[in-house]
Order: sequence, then structure tokens, then C-alpha cells
Amino acid sequence: MRTRTERPTRRGPRALRGILAVLGVALLVPGTLPAAAGQPERAEVRTLPPPGEVAGEATLVRSPDGASFTFQTSSLEQGHVYTIWFVAFNEPEGCGGPCSGAVFMNPDLIEAAKAGSLYGAGHVVGGSGRATFSGHRAVGAPADTDPQGAGEIGYPLLDPENAEIHLVLRTHGEKIPGMTSDQLSSFNGGCRPGEPNEGQCTNLLFAKFVA
Repeated sequence: MRTRTERPTRRGPRALRGILAVLGVALLVPGTLPAAAGQPERAEVRTLPPPGEVAGEATLVRSPDGASFTFQTSSLEQGHVYTIWFVAFNEPEGCGGPCSGAVFMNPDLIEAAKAGSLYGAGHVVGGSGRATFSGHRAVGAPADTDPQGAGEIGYPLLDPENAEIHLVLRTHGEKIPGMTSDQLSSFNGGCRPGEPNEGQCTNLLFAKFVA
């Protein structure tokens, strides 16, 4: 008894044109494809104040929609809390010189540079003293606010492909039971007046990316 062999269905020119037309429409719909990311940029992590000594490496990948980063360093203190602050100078020519944290001391320069300090990441460091921080900030991500803090003011990320971006590592001192979440997520967590690590929050390291 002869068995019947199934043959693959062939699509004619009309069917193929229909499929291509549907694909073409999908490609034109905004948001159906991710925005093209640029090549990874690398920068030395250095101690503050500038120019400082080399203490690790950081990378930044920009796209029209935002920017992703990694920040690697060592020799950190075991059991201490550290945060990364993503500082964007959207119009770096407005800094009136080298862009730095000093811009945030002058409201006119904040406005001219469209500068903002955004939360990036946070870790409690283990026994090795090594840490890798990573994160992503999208266009429109707002500057973080803390009524008793400083530096987390200004503009959101507006122009990731042309902004000058600094990644700043900040210590919050030893982990505080019951306050660790605040330490990991705010500019002065654990260091405000009356808190156990009062006055200990300090910027220690930075990496600088110029578009």
C-alpha cells in the first residue's frame, strides 16, 4: 500500500508580498525595535579629588533612550554601604569650564548645564572589598531628591548620547540595622543629623565619560 508523502506548502508571490507588507508595517511602528546602542565606552575609576589615582574601571553604553553602566573597584570596607550616583550634564558647555560637583553649588550653572544627579545603584560590600555596580537610566529619569541631602538636584537625563556623564561612588559608613534600605537608596541615608553615621557620607571615587 502506497503511503502519501506530505509536501511542504509553497507560498506563492502574492503570499510572500503579504508577509513582507506586514513586516514592513511592524518595522515602522515606534517602539517595536530597541533603539540602537552605541559602542561601550571605558573610563578609569579614580579617587577624589581629581585627577586622583586609578582604582578600577567603568563602562558606559549610550542609546537614544538612555544609558547603561558598570562600575568596578576594590579596596572597599567590608560591611559598609556604598551607592553610585549617575550625574548627567546634559549641556556640558554650560558648565563654564570642567564639569564637576561644583556645578551643583551654583543654581545658574545647574540651569546652564541642565545638570542632574540621579541614583544609580547601591551595595553592601563583602569581605573581598571588591564590588561591581551596574544600572540603567532612561531618558526622563528624574533627579533624585532628599530634603536634607545635597547634589541630588537638577534636571533629568535629557540627552544621553551627548551628555557628559560622571559616575560617583559614595560611602554611607557601616551598615545600620533597620536603616540599610535607606542607606542603599538615598544620597545621605544613615548620615543625616541624629542618625548613627552622621556626617560620614562622602564621595570617594568617580569615572568620567565625555561624549
